[in-house]
Amino acid sequence: MKNLKNTFVILTGVLALTAVAPLAASAAPSSEINANIKQDVSESLVGINTPQDYISWLKDQDKSISTSSSQDSSEVIKQFSQLSTSDQEKFIKYINDPEVNKAFFNAMASSEDVSLYGGDIKVEHNKGANETNSKVSPQSINYTVSGYSTGSFLGVKLSELRTDLTYTVGGTSQSNLTVTQLLGSKANVTYNYNPTVKIEALSMNPYIRFDKKAAVTTGNYNFNFIHEKLGLEYGTIIHHMEGDVYGRKEKFYVEQS
Repeated sequence: MKNLKNTFVILTGVLALTAVAPLAASAAPSSEINANIKQDVSESLVGINTPQDYISWLKDQDKSISTSSSQDSSEVIKQFSQLSTSDQEKFIKYINDPEVNKAFFNAMASSEDVSLYGGDIKVEHNKGANETNSKVSPQSINYTVSGYSTGSFLGVKLSELRTDLTYTVGGTSQSNLTVTQLLGSKANVTYNYNPTVKIEALSMNPYIRFDKKAAVTTGNYNFNFIHEKLGLEYGTIIHHMEGDVYGRKEKFYVEQS
């Protein structure tokens, strides 16, 4: 196995993903992006060159990676094993191709659901209701709102990012409800079973909106692709989320820094 180059290129400002066309904003619920996958992919830096290599790698993964999710390594093995031999080989090429992983990063950084490579790779962003609540007094309720971004390769669920925000709302009537306290905010890599991509959850920045009608947070996720030739930091994906005084996820959108 070759060693990573010592010098990593850190991209700042606008991410220079020159080999992949930027994802265009669209009012449609899903975007379709097609590109040609390289067939001359270099030997995997992490030693994942065959379907059996990937299964062996999955078996070595600690299930605690996904303590809050049913998508543990055994489930990924099941999904991967159900693929045809040709699709398993295609899957291995995808995870080892730097351009595919760049495109995947771009998709995870888009607020729209995205389909790549003829539908082989999909990214979905949960914008619906994911709220829980608990009453702590006659005039006070704790709410938790959550937002998700999930990516899959050939139907195998590989990565999920989850941002949670918990806060307290108080008031004597519907007309004077306000956010009174922030109880917690968390950025979490629920699971990541792409051995060539490292995803790290970074710091949060929760606050109460100026009018006290919403709690706001940002979940930051740093993506790095493990590849000898590139050895670069892709950039940071940011989840922006707001929860209102009724415990509803008022806003959830994604961007890259």
